[in-house]
Amino acid sequence: MDAASNLQQRIDELAVTVAELESLSPGARVYQKKTSTPIYFLSSKADAMREKSGELERLKSGRRVLLATVNFICIATKSSARYILYGPRVSSWDFRTNLGRDVFWYISQANSSGIVHRASSRYWGVIVRSVEKAAFGDRYPSTVSCIQIPAVPVSCSIAQNAGRWESQLLRMSAEAVASGTTIRAERIAHTSIDIPQSNHTGKAILYFHGGAYVVGSLEAYRDLHMHLSSSTKLPIYSVEYRLAPQFKYPVQLYDAFCAYTYLRQGLGYEARNIVVAGDSAGGNLALALWQLVRPHNEPIAALILLSPRVDISYTRDTWRTNSDIDYLEPERLDDPESSIYKLLGPRDFAIIESKGTASYMKELANDPFIAPINADLSELPPTLIQASRLETMYSDICEFAARATASVQRRGKDTKYDGPVKLQVFPDGVHVFHVVTPHMRGMDVFWGNIGSFIQSLG
Repeated sequence: MDAASNLQQRIDELAVTVAELESLSPGARVYQKKTSTPIYFLSSKADAMREKSGELERLKSGRRVLLATVNFICIATKSSARYILYGPRVSSWDFRTNLGRDVFWYISQANSSGIVHRASSRYWGVIVRSVEKAAFGDRYPSTVSCIQIPAVPVSCSIAQNAGRWESQLLRMSAEAVASGTTIRAERIAHTSIDIPQSNHTGKAILYFHGGAYVVGSLEAYRDLHMHLSSSTKLPIYSVEYRLAPQFKYPVQLYDAFCAYTYLRQGLGYEARNIVVAGDSAGGNLALALWQLVRPHNEPIAALILLSPRVDISYTRDTWRTNSDIDYLEPERLDDPESSIYKLLGPRDFAIIESKGTASYMKELANDPFIAPINADLSELPPTLIQASRLETMYSDICEFAARATASVQRRGKDTKYDGPVKLQVFPDGVHVFHVVTPHMRGMDVFWGNIGSFIQSLG
């Protein structure tokens, strides 16, 4: 770890330099500490700050990539040893499948905190993709365009659809607009797709990544987005919504609304041409966004939900029967280290004193935006759900699909929102197998099913 130590030493030196520059007057000469030799003479303090701050950020990024690489090697070594000694966890799994499961088990652990964990969750996908691209070539050639989505106001008529989150949405939208907040996003399109510069009349997919609302990034999900664009022949607009614990719910819902509004008003997509999609927590966010906008807009084109999180009660049987295979484990709602608590935990001591943490968290666990299984699902648009039989969420997802189908059928055929709910089950994968084990046999069928679903929308 000499390289990491040297990087850290240089980072510390630059941090001190940047702090010293803040106290300088414009035009000051900056000297090296030991030799008293001038480093540079800049016309303004701002130039000096930009130069050194830029170098500091580049070194920090390099350190994070190095830590992620070393950590990946450690996890891969441990996983390899287990595979050699005990064989696969499931008879149909090969080494890469076992490794994918073990890597995501590490990322999902609540106690895997600190800079190493953050670096791993952000850069492991980049590292693996780089290795595979070098070995197998670029399988899904795509164009990637960076986007900064502006904050937008939330109207009272929209906010009132959010239930208990209404006042918070109104407040945070006003603050975000006033401060000029922007949300990072990407547009990813397979090279075979011709995207007009304006007047977007075709369909598009608005995608929210998974990660329990506490991890995940555009970089880590880029391969999935490229594959999704290749399968559907549609552009993918992927959103890097703000994460807990730094940002509590409903910040994520607000960011999703800003992204949806950007597609509608900024790019000119009609609601009926927007497919809202996501995996795990991203699937949860897709359903929350649909609940927020459905009463005041034309219906969206469809929902695509990959292993969506639809409940947080952790009571159904596959949380027990699949716990030794899948990498996700049930969490205690009142555990400060759990992802649920980081997202929803009370910030107001008055709430803790009046209700108690456990009671408050249990109350939130039944909220339809947090647990869409409790929502009114009668107006669901055409919805495709893909899940794995071996994931711990499997029972939750099956129950959600059953309730959604029954709700739509009870509604009848007299509504413009009415559409079929399709559940497709992968036999041998884990949670969000599209990301964890994209190479598994049979995956082409599931990607093809997504493409066919899009074509069926007309």
